[in-house]
Amino acid sequence: MTEKEDYTKDKGDTGEQGIPGDAGPQGEQGIPGDAGPQGEQGIPGIQGEQGIQGEQGEQGEPGVPDYFETGIMSGILQGHQESVGLSWTDLGQQGAETRIYSLAYLGNGIALAGTHPNGKIFRSTDYGATWADLGQQAAETQILSLAYLGNGIALAGTYPLGKIFRSTDYGATWADLGQQAAETDIYSLAYLGNGIALAGTIPNGKIFRSTYYGATWADLGQQGVETIIYSLAYLGNGIALAGTHPNGKIFRSTDYGLTWTDLGQQGTEGRIYSLAYLGNGIALAGTTPNGKIFRSTDYGLTWTDLGQQGTELGIHSLAYLGNGIALAGTTPNGKIFRSTDYGATWADLGYLALETIIYSLAYLGNGIALAGSRPNGKIFRST
Repeated sequence: MTEKEDYTKDKGDTGEQGIPGDAGPQGEQGIPGDAGPQGEQGIPGIQGEQGIQGEQGEQGEPGVPDYFETGIMSGILQGHQESVGLSWTDLGQQGAETRIYSLAYLGNGIALAGTHPNGKIFRSTDYGATWADLGQQAAETQILSLAYLGNGIALAGTYPLGKIFRSTDYGATWADLGQQAAETDIYSLAYLGNGIALAGTIPNGKIFRSTYYGATWADLGQQGVETIIYSLAYLGNGIALAGTHPNGKIFRSTDYGLTWTDLGQQGTEGRIYSLAYLGNGIALAGTTPNGKIFRSTDYGLTWTDLGQQGTELGIHSLAYLGNGIALAGTTPNGKIFRSTDYGATWADLGYLALETIIYSLAYLGNGIALAGSRPNGKIFRST
């Protein structure tokens, strides 16, 4: 795999407080009965984290929490609930980069962006309004994936040497953990709480697992005969999902990513580009070559085909904004689709500038969302 393909794709502290004065909905408590492994000794000051928090379910949908895969509470302003992710401002190209492959939110207004072709990480401390160039990471050319693990710890997955970089100071500086086995791409990352993280790779379709906040990793091997783990997501209660290529399969784990069950191909799709969790068992999967969204209401066990979105051929990115609002980023027309009913139906918001692919999406709380694009390496911001 040489890079994220053109016609192909690209993730805690406990819930952060909103921008001062914006309390937002209160985060719910950890999922009952699912304590998970204890935080491991040896990392001073880091204790086992509680169950991932999410927002309280809105009225009218009892028990449906506005839950974030990264464990961040949305903090949505009550008056902005209907307009979250609806309109976007073009922040322009980041340096000389042409693709924003990955985005992640670290809380307290801190966000990260991973790029191509110079393998840089950009960092914002004002909720994505402005960005600082942290430079190239070693000799890598692509920052394909990002994830936040809480307590200031962040991970970045790269190409062409399949490395994982780790930060312990909210993304300000990074340590090179080296190549993972013989993999060339760390295409996806996800955090499962309690120090457990997952990494999906190319070209051998492996999942790597860390129980030590990403400091060390174990090779779980290839998943079936798949060659790419495009996407990963955590659904709580030890349940995780992995999306693959070339057979467009979803794999599911119920033991914090230790073992995996093959759920089979989704329709006739070849790639599961993106995954997102919306709370209360509702999950989404974005695919190619037919630009479809699949939806599950039973924690990823079974899936419903919602069909092609417009004339798009790929759903590269998905994000949940709370209160039933979800976003999907597409190719080849660089559009954002938006749902207000937990992903059941979708509205086409149209093109973002002249971009062709929306590689990445992230939600920062308080009604603020980010989108990363190609071919002009732009970041778009919605408030």
